[in-house]
Amino acid sequence: MEGISHLRLRPTRVHEPGRRCDRPADHGSRERSARNAAQRADHQAGAGDAGATRDRACARTDLVESAPTKYPGGSSRPSLRLRNQELDPREIRGFAVISRGPLAQRVRAQRRRRRERLTLFVSLAVIVVAVATTVYAARTRTSPFDFSLQSSRAPAAKTFDHFDFSNYWLATHGQPSLPVHGQAVYLVDLDARQVLWQRDAESSRAPASLTKLITAMVAVDDAGSLDRAIEVTSEATQVVPSLMGLSAGEKLTLREILYGLFLDSGNDAAEALASGIVPRDRFIRQMNQKAKSIGLTASHFVTPSGLDAPGHGMSAHDLAHAAAYLDTYYPDLAAIAATRKIDIAATATHKAFHPYNLNRLLFSYSGATGLKTGLTDNAGGCMLATATRDGRHLIAVVLNATLHSTEDAAVLLDYGFSVHPKRSMGPFA
Repeated sequence: MEGISHLRLRPTRVHEPGRRCDRPADHGSRERSARNAAQRADHQAGAGDAGATRDRACARTDLVESAPTKYPGGSSRPSLRLRNQELDPREIRGFAVISRGPLAQRVRAQRRRRRERLTLFVSLAVIVVAVATTVYAARTRTSPFDFSLQSSRAPAAKTFDHFDFSNYWLATHGQPSLPVHGQAVYLVDLDARQVLWQRDAESSRAPASLTKLITAMVAVDDAGSLDRAIEVTSEATQVVPSLMGLSAGEKLTLREILYGLFLDSGNDAAEALASGIVPRDRFIRQMNQKAKSIGLTASHFVTPSGLDAPGHGMSAHDLAHAAAYLDTYYPDLAAIAATRKIDIAATATHKAFHPYNLNRLLFSYSGATGLKTGLTDNAGGCMLATATRDGRHLIAVVLNATLHSTEDAAVLLDYGFSVHPKRSMGPFA
């Protein structure tokens, strides 16, 4: 080391017992090293970062060599001074301190520039992702649906109307006491989207044959045409009344079976639709999928006919929603449901049928247009009634009103036509 005393040494980690990492400086350059260290300290003190430097003892602190320290046995080692405090090199685990020199300043500047470049890169990446997300959202946003009762076919799921009926009319006008017996009741103005009268409308209950609205819509979706021929399976004929009167092996068009479904409320017609187009279990899954896709939240189906079964149910609210959806997007089904009676002539593939509508309102209530009746032990008497007067469309749902479902529906419709809510009503309309 004496031959290269003009070089400046930096203490580094070395392999020796106790992991002592200090190395004595050249004795021939001791005074020069101390003087240079003092000059560097004076230079940095003017720059104002002496405080931050003192906080990092091994990486940022000026170490100034002082007189050698004597140890037992006659050996001596140079000591290091931290300001006015002497520091034994045996107490330092390893260091390479040149923190106040020009090289350290360049290193810190390079690190600072790297951090700035990294920050800039991350910021640009965030901006790019935000812009891309905004553009994607703008391109995929669906346009508002234009409501029309004359729509000829069911639209894609992204654009159809979910029929969000408002309670604003009830909140501002209240509802009068009406002589209705149903345990669950729901009256809505389809044009104004206002609820006019309700009772326990959100509870899921046995809906009996009102289930067949969903059955009919799924069958039309699967068949693609009302003229598609469907063969009646033997399983479809092994159900309890009400019946259309189908026989195993007969072939009818979808339209003909739908007349038996709506007018006769045929359970055999429902089973024929459920097993004649796709497998029955798949058809039931599609019924539940259909309910979710159109916004029914309290409905679950186990049978296509609506016969009592554990877990099978719909709410009065969901039934009104389903009726509005059918009336709007399945006009052919609405027309079939409004038919009082029809004669289906015999063909080479089936006998003659004479469906007669069980909905008495079609024969007695002015403006009645449908839609479905129902009756089981658990459900009681049920009615889903639709009516139109002076361009206004009302939907009345009555559940569990045995012997009174038709009269309850008429009372509700009378009240609905006596008031005149507007669709623009409400603070957010």
